[in-house]
Amino acid sequence: MATLALLGSTLLGSSVAVADIQPQDETQPTQVNSLSAGEVQELEDFWSDYEVPKTTQADLLSKLEQGKVWDSLDPETSPATTEELTVDSKNVVVETYPDGSIAVSSTSVPIQKTDAVSPQSVTNCKQGSGSNNYQIKYVGCKADVNFGLVRMGFNFDYTAYKGAHGVITRYYNQFNHIVGGALSNHRFSKMSQSQVRYSADFSVAFEGFPAGWTAWMQANVTGSKAWTTHN
Repeated sequence: MATLALLGSTLLGSSVAVADIQPQDETQPTQVNSLSAGEVQELEDFWSDYEVPKTTQADLLSKLEQGKVWDSLDPETSPATTEELTVDSKNVVVETYPDGSIAVSSTSVPIQKTDAVSPQSVTNCKQGSGSNNYQIKYVGCKADVNFGLVRMGFNFDYTAYKGAHGVITRYYNQFNHIVGGALSNHRFSKMSQSQVRYSADFSVAFEGFPAGWTAWMQANVTGSKAWTTHN
């Protein structure tokens, strides 16, 4: 597991990280209430990466298969603790909820432009061409929110203007993963010049989850800082 080092508490703000769930009047999704061995292992690996105790993991699996929603996916429940970390050149926020479920949000750390040759990657947030004393352009940044059960994210480029003003100029490469379910109707919404949201509807959900849920996560920028929020 990557070594986790504490960051300062000012980078990402108090509302972080990937999925707000709102009831809709759309067609109700198919419901399931069991996990395959592979899906259980996937969830256990995710929790173990962030040191969730084995007893808590077992409780969360039991809760899910009984048709009970985890606190991390309940918009009425706030996290009990929030920890800001740096992991493999990413700014990471780990929110732990009362039942032990977690939400992990991350944005890639911008790398300043140098004369050194570096590999090109859409997941590596870099200073791009056209930067000057008035503006700095960042390209290939990645926003990612992971609840274990649902993961969503995308890449984006943005320009940081002198005076702590930031504009998202491009958003692309949306990605998602859901355990024991399915998502549909994927879409981007530009909430403002500095906020872009990626949303998707649950078309298959666990029994006990409200029908017609929409999961969303969002990238936000201001100046040279970027962070995520979620429902």
